[in-house]
Amino acid sequence: MRKGSIIIILTIALAVVIGVVGVLGYQKFLAKPKTSETANQPVNSTFEETKASPVQSGSSETANWKTYTGKYFSIKYPPDFSIQSVPPVTSPEYPEVLDTLTLRNKNGFIAISAAKNYQNLTISNALGKGPHSRYGDEFIQGKQISVFTIDGTEAKGINDLPIGASGNSSDLVFIKADKIYEVVSEPPQVNTVTSILNTFKFAN
Repeated sequence: MRKGSIIIILTIALAVVIGVVGVLGYQKFLAKPKTSETANQPVNSTFEETKASPVQSGSSETANWKTYTGKYFSIKYPPDFSIQSVPPVTSPEYPEVLDTLTLRNKNGFIAISAAKNYQNLTISNALGKGPHSRYGDEFIQGKQISVFTIDGTEAKGINDLPIGASGNSSDLVFIKADKIYEVVSEPPQVNTVTSILNTFKFAN
């Protein structure tokens, strides 16, 4: 075979190989999954919110419950809880805690605090910035946030937070006028907290 024919055949073969590789590469590029736009969104985009209906506490259930009435809120609580005397904890963010209640039973404690909302927080950014507990978004990344209604006011809460002395807490916040309210349970006593909060009433 003449040398010129060999060169032509090799050139055609090389062109075919390049064409096949190019087509396969292009198809692979098209099949590659597109990067989700949420990848560049802030940490808060990983939160999953669900509407939650607090357990309805019937009159028979709360008939023997005790009542706490403070300056800014009142609640009923089960008889196995006792009020623990804990002074309000102030901070640069909350120089004045208006009302605080700590309930304790054999399982742990539930703390309810009310403070002036000096930071002008909203319900969308208040978790982790309450008067009782402060933590970063990394602690709740990927966790489920429940949305409640407490005495007509929207509240948001989260369970199984790796904070506090026990390393496991629940936290719930809600805002009314110029005040922020926070409810912390350590360790979480979910059913009890929701039943107690169903009796929650704003004083003002």
